[in-house]
Formats: sequence, structure tokens, C-alpha cells
Amino acid sequence: MDTSTFSLLCESSQLSFSDEQKESFIQKLNAMTEFASSVKKHNFDFCDEDDSDSESVFLSDLREDTVVNSFSPEKLLANTKPLFDCYVIPKIME
Repeated sequence: MDTSTFSLLCESSQLSFSDEQKESFIQKLNAMTEFASSVKKHNFDFCDEDDSDSESVFLSDLREDTVVNSFSPEKLLANTKPLFDCYVIPKIME
């Protein structure tokens, strides 16, 4: 990506950066683009191989999905404070 393209993107996004920040972002974007291109070119044919030694999981090995009772909506919303059309949940962790 060149500086003019990045400047156009910044302008359309209403973002402003210093010249140093622009260069840093351009370098990072170019590195990401290069990485994505290298992944795209990689050969993933190994995924099609038959791995009889692998630890495969079959549907018959899984437990049956059963429906269990859940909490009532009133219990789930007990600690909330209604505000307009939303629920405000108090902060419990920093």
C-alpha cells in the first residue's frame, strides 16, 4: 500500500495520523498483506489425506444432546436495572 492510498483511506474514515504513524501503519499493513498472500499460496492438500492413525471423533461417539431446564428470565434479570428499552448489568469485575 502506498502513502496516497493510505491517505485516501484515512480521509474517508475521518482519521488523522502523523507522518511517523502513517509510515508505521503502512509497513504493518504491507506485512499483513504479504502474510495473507503467502497463506493463500500455501498448499493445503494434506487435509485431504486419509489419516487412519489420527484420533477421529465420530458422531456415534458423542453424547446425545438433551434439553434441560434453564434459569427463568426473572432470575437471570434479577440483578439488572431496567433503563429505557435496555437492561444495565452492574460491573462485577475490574
